[in-house]
Amino acid sequence: MIPFLGLAGPVAGCIGGALIVAPVAALAGTIVVGGGALVVLGIQYFNTINSPFVAPAPAA
Repeated sequence: MIPFLGLAGPVAGCIGGALIVAPVAALAGTIVVGGGALVVLGIQYFNTINSPFVAPAPAA
């Protein structure tokens, strides 16, 4: 029973630390990657809406 009690503390601390750190890391990753994607997609959007429309050639 004593070795189990010696192992329970670090295991509980690891799980508790992971529950605190995981949401923070996920949010940071979303901001970093999402911010870059937002810039790229915004540029692509404005290029699309500002380019002239060219109708496709009629099918023969």
